[in-house]
Amino acid sequence: MKEFEYKEKLAGMSKEEIQELTDKYYRNVTIHWSQRDLLPMSKPLYDIQCLNYLDKDYDVSVSVIIAYHNELSVLLLRTLTTIIHRTLPKYLEEIILVDDCSVFNITEEVLKYADDQRMPLRYFRNEERLGIAGSRLRGLREAEGDVVVILDSHMEVSEVWLEPLLSVLTAHPKSIAAPLLHMIQESQYNTHEHLIPQLYGVQPQKGVGIISMYVYKDEGEGRNSWDPFPTPAVLGGGLAAFRSTLLEYYPDSIQGRSWGVENTRLSYRMWMCGEGAYVVPCSQVLHPNSFDWNLNRYFANKTEDLFPKLVYESVAELINFIDLDMDKEKLINKLTSDEDWQKLIWDMSEDIRSEFNPDQCSRNYEWYKNEILVNYFSWEPDQFDYVGEVMSLYDEKLCLEINTETVVILYPCRSSPPNIGDNHVHGFTKNGNVKNGYRDGMCWDTSTHDERTPIRMFSCHVNSATEGESYGSQKFYYDKTSQRIIHPPSKRCLELIDSSTVLMMKCDEIKLEQRWKIRISPWFR
Repeated sequence: MKEFEYKEKLAGMSKEEIQELTDKYYRNVTIHWSQRDLLPMSKPLYDIQCLNYLDKDYDVSVSVIIAYHNELSVLLLRTLTTIIHRTLPKYLEEIILVDDCSVFNITEEVLKYADDQRMPLRYFRNEERLGIAGSRLRGLREAEGDVVVILDSHMEVSEVWLEPLLSVLTAHPKSIAAPLLHMIQESQYNTHEHLIPQLYGVQPQKGVGIISMYVYKDEGEGRNSWDPFPTPAVLGGGLAAFRSTLLEYYPDSIQGRSWGVENTRLSYRMWMCGEGAYVVPCSQVLHPNSFDWNLNRYFANKTEDLFPKLVYESVAELINFIDLDMDKEKLINKLTSDEDWQKLIWDMSEDIRSEFNPDQCSRNYEWYKNEILVNYFSWEPDQFDYVGEVMSLYDEKLCLEINTETVVILYPCRSSPPNIGDNHVHGFTKNGNVKNGYRDGMCWDTSTHDERTPIRMFSCHVNSATEGESYGSQKFYYDKTSQRIIHPPSKRCLELIDSSTVLMMKCDEIKLEQRWKIRISPWFR
């Protein structure tokens, strides 16, 4: 079925039928734009100084690689249109489309549009599913430009998006440069927030667990807000590098044939073996925040249990940069106690080593951790009294969790104590904060005077053990003797109300509903 064959039928379909179609193609099939909507207004310049990048002539040609599976033509055409209208022809060698065996065919429409617009477009279709990473690798091998830019198929580039990336790459030829990604609201199609990269499979300080990677830039002396800055890892949907560099360092095989792993592995290699990875604020690219909610379409093999590979493949890459087997074992044991998953990590690391030998690199994980990661994250064991999953002693099947509305609720406990990066992990700091391992920089917060109040997550008043005591609405501590979680300013205790709700209530030493046990995270042991 061609995409637009069902678009005309939407008016006569029920909500259930439309949802079934949406689930089938993992896309909001009701999106529709006219051709005049394909070139939206550009996002304003990040800073007027960004125009300085136009003063220099970069003597390179550029290939833009876009891989997709079951993409809506309106999104892909919008991506192509912004690229062709906001990229100087002297740089744009080609746009390479790699179709990863899409079920519905948009090829004829896209190629006709590209021809009408005189785009330098080359099209390839995989004979079998390769996944998003494998498809990008195919495009990389077909590319002819000096520099390769990898973009998702549902992006918008802004004015002056390419030159800042080229500036970084000419200064650091063995690096990767990433644009500053912004999210777009589907309903109003307005930019509303930066897309912050996430680092899968490694807890930044100690190399265990999974944690969101919040990229904070040090506004050091002599630095400007529009300057490129180093980042521990980049997102896969927007990055640029010299083709020769990517051919040397881009992962040859993705264990789960999935998304979200190759960029992290590539970032490790760039720091350990090349010249690092950089975010370039003057290069702005927009990404829709709700067109892409079902990521199953990125997987080449949806029948396989991909979760362990998605989570642990970057760790398997990382341990190849650790010198001693003893230290590798220590990292893996802290990450997971599951023997099958431990074996999976070892096996994947051997497969990766057979493809890429880290001995050719001049740096190791210890250097990466101490020189790169140390500047980006706030969690260190010596800041905490306890880190782990908080289990109810009234009902030992229930534990505290942070839900999508950033409220502390009850949810069935994990089968084993979880690690950093899980929304069940809570860290009780020495200065009185309670942090969540999934939302770094946010702390428990509650009313200092109202009764029956929930705990919500807000930005921490105090971010480290060196900044003084927490206070007011964010002052909590765990009393190990009474097994209660106490909020001293209000003299209230955390109490189980029902199977999903906890509230701050008047402390009662007798109530079992106010007693809690902390299942210590492996990271903290």
